[in-house]
Amino acid sequence: VELLREARPWPEVGRPRRGAVSSFGASGTNAHLILQAPPTAVENDDDAAGEGDPGPGVWLLSAKSDEALREQARDLGGWLRERPELAARDVAFSLLRGRARLQRRAVVIGSDREELLAGLRALASGEPSARAIEGVAGPGRVAFMFTGQGAQRPGMGRDLYERFPAFAAALDEVCGALDAHLGCSLRELMFAEQGSPEAGLLDQTRFTQPALFALEVALHRLLESQGVRPDVLIGHSIGELAAAHVAGVFSLSDGAALVAARGRLMGALADGGAMVSIEASEQEAREALDERVSVAAVNGPRAIVLSGDADAIEALERLWRERGRKTKRLNVSHAFHSPRMAPMLEELQECAEQVAFSPPRIPIVSNLSGRLAGEEIATAAYWARHVRETVRFADGVAALEAEGVTRFVELGPDSVLCAMARESLSEEAGSHALLAPTLRAKRGERDALLALLAEAHVNGVPVDWGVLLATPSARTVELPTYPFQRARYWLDPASAPGDLSAAGLDPVEHPLLSAKLRLPNEQGWLFTGRVSLRTHPWLADHAVMGACLLPGSAFLELASHAAGEIDADAAVEEITFETPLGLGPDDAVQIHLTIGEADERSRRTVAIHTRVQDATSTAADAQATDAETDEWVRNATARLAPAASLAATAPEPAMPDAWPPPGAERLDGEFLYDRLAEAGYEYGPAFQGVRSIWRRGEELFGEVALDSAQNDEAPSFALHPALLDAAFHLGLRAALDEPARGPQVPISLQGLGLQQSGAAPLRVRVAREGHGRVSLHASDPTGAPVIAIDAVITATVDAEALRRAAAPRHDSLLALEWVQTPIAPANGSRLRVALLGEAAA
Repeated sequence: VELLREARPWPEVGRPRRGAVSSFGASGTNAHLILQAPPTAVENDDDAAGEGDPGPGVWLLSAKSDEALREQARDLGGWLRERPELAARDVAFSLLRGRARLQRRAVVIGSDREELLAGLRALASGEPSARAIEGVAGPGRVAFMFTGQGAQRPGMGRDLYERFPAFAAALDEVCGALDAHLGCSLRELMFAEQGSPEAGLLDQTRFTQPALFALEVALHRLLESQGVRPDVLIGHSIGELAAAHVAGVFSLSDGAALVAARGRLMGALADGGAMVSIEASEQEAREALDERVSVAAVNGPRAIVLSGDADAIEALERLWRERGRKTKRLNVSHAFHSPRMAPMLEELQECAEQVAFSPPRIPIVSNLSGRLAGEEIATAAYWARHVRETVRFADGVAALEAEGVTRFVELGPDSVLCAMARESLSEEAGSHALLAPTLRAKRGERDALLALLAEAHVNGVPVDWGVLLATPSARTVELPTYPFQRARYWLDPASAPGDLSAAGLDPVEHPLLSAKLRLPNEQGWLFTGRVSLRTHPWLADHAVMGACLLPGSAFLELASHAAGEIDADAAVEEITFETPLGLGPDDAVQIHLTIGEADERSRRTVAIHTRVQDATSTAADAQATDAETDEWVRNATARLAPAASLAATAPEPAMPDAWPPPGAERLDGEFLYDRLAEAGYEYGPAFQGVRSIWRRGEELFGEVALDSAQNDEAPSFALHPALLDAAFHLGLRAALDEPARGPQVPISLQGLGLQQSGAAPLRVRVAREGHGRVSLHASDPTGAPVIAIDAVITATVDAEALRRAAAPRHDSLLALEWVQTPIAPANGSRLRVALLGEAAA
């Protein structure tokens, strides 16, 4: 692949570079691949992307799972922050050309590089953001919905006209055909400033309907140019004429004549009509009507528009309000789709008879029937009836659902039909359907279009992003590779003890402890257990300066559980860590935890000793080793106290009531574990639990959680060691900002109070209390306290102690050695050494 990218010399042969790669598997599986070099990017230092280009505002990501998608966003964000020289445009082009389109998708949108990086941060953390649009690509057909009268606004289409040549060319063509019938420049009326005289003309029916027709046809052409094409069409009143034209029912010149005549004849009708929308079913609405009022539109199961004489509409509006129903008077000049349209029908049909009709090339759902249109849509009579009869939009949406449509794209100046369509879908279809407008009245047109394309893309609608992103100046740059989410399928060895009662022991149900024994003569209690990286592989993810260590949080967990076993009211008050316990790949660590009898204040002492054996040895080997050595090491000591007394002396909760904390600044925690690794803390996935961080003065706040592999086991612990250890990482985050003192590890936890067991995830507060000392408080997501530690005392890691803890403890007859053997050529002969890819004498 690097050869194809011209990393090394390649012969010029006047054709694309190609290379063959073959792989032969031992099992007999063979694979052969031919690679072709990508097109050479056009070098162009000019930052201008070309006429009509909307700018490098789109980054496409996709993955097999949510976890991989979020990790991909984190990786890409970190990569780009370390490489500010990479242009956003080149990143967009590289993501487009160099990444597969997988099912789990996201599109990050921004007007500049910083906004795009902010979108990546939101995607990585799973926070909702308008800059990061997510979805799952699925099957389903696409319907275009063309908006009706009432959605018009001054300036509609102006931004798209300036930025997208395909839209500008289409709008110029349609406006040119309409201007001959209107006697003015329709485009100037559409682009007029709010409040200007020209803008006022846009609300006159004779201009409104041609303007909507022009805009919607141009929007259709624009989406076509971006690769978004419909399987079926539906319009609402005048919107159906735009749908009919793009489906090929009539030509542009005939469509322009019909639309202009429709608007002119409607606008010339006598005043005195009105329209009102009411919250009612169609049957309810029709029962209250007389001959002067009609049901103009059925927009939903309980969304009806009535149209007719103004006084009759006013009376009906009062009636429905008295019944407690919602009503809204529409801002219209005439009573469309009512008996008041009768005077214009004959003349409109005469105009329609001059049109050359053809069957639709794209299926259209009819307003008149609410079903797929047949031959009748290609007749003059249909378009005359269309002005007078009810718009059956709700029935039309149901018909689209029956046709397998799951993506509804609205073409018009604003989002009007999307909400109506959702109400008309079945509950199941509505919960999964995509309903997205092309434009929104209160959002920039470029941003609205990009958002639509993003929504379509993440839901599986084909989008030709190359039109926007493959600009002449764009080039391919190196980006992070795919973050594979690896799963382990090997069975873990059984670690459950056998019949402990036969050995005179009582079993203990805990991941780190196996048995307990009451010592004679009231000498206390003994708890035993055995851990190794084979039985507890997640412990391998906790390392400091290259040494895999049992975390201090695990010693606290041992003491906490043992305390609860002997006395429900006993709790750990403080614990001190004395000797680090290293875990080698072949080590099996025996644990002895002893608890003394209670003193006069009901306090007890705890000591935790460990002894390391070879996990690969047999039982006989282990007994022989025990007979020869007794290398027990004391790793930790603790003090227990009655839980009630600890609660009585505990300070007031230090966690904030609101979350995130008021006044706190969010910190970039994306690369916390990369920075910690550089400082000597080598945490694997099981211990990388920090999800977010905030700072407020000397306080740090954060959210920590277990990875998915540890969640199932969390209820077995009082507090999972990996979760509590992640809470300690906030203190390490604060230490990263201080002068280098070497890695710090906890040596003592004082003023402990554990109020809740098994909690995950946690909200954490860490506050500095002095040099090498912080306090830590944690609660669950509801705010209920989980653990409080008045003082976490740390010290610089003793490198020599870590070296001893990590040193191999077992002798073996087998070892790897490097033996150097000098080679002296005999009799002056020459020795030839073959190197990969070349030869040297």
